[in-house]
Amino acid sequence: MPSKPRSCIVIGAGLAGLSAAYRLRTRGWNVTVLEALQKVGGRVFSYRFKQAPKLVCELGGEWIGVRHKAIRRLCAELGLKLQRHRYAFSFWNGGEALSRIFRPGTWCFSTKAHKNFEAFKTRFAKYDPAQIR
Repeated sequence: MPSKPRSCIVIGAGLAGLSAAYRLRTRGWNVTVLEALQKVGGRVFSYRFKQAPKLVCELGGEWIGVRHKAIRRLCAELGLKLQRHRYAFSFWNGGEALSRIFRPGTWCFSTKAHKNFEAFKTRFAKYDPAQIR
């Protein structure tokens, strides 16, 4: 007599919830994933601009470090290629790229750059999934 399939509910469609659902599903479980937001990915929040659909700006979690073994194994299992990178970011001011590599503890912003960054954070708040609930 075949065993009855097991079922479970996973709360949250962030990377942890989706990973758990995937692992359970590969082991024969019937899985239902519940998510409060209108998107999956949790802290990952890829924003696409209407004016340039191929342009993506990551407004959430985006970095997978070398010590994140479980997510790296999952990416390898799913055939997802991770890009190597170094810690850096760019400020854009009126079409001019103000790029610079920063090390922890060496942040140095001009007054103008600081004002621009604060304005960006204010505008970003309306796209933050935590603010949409």
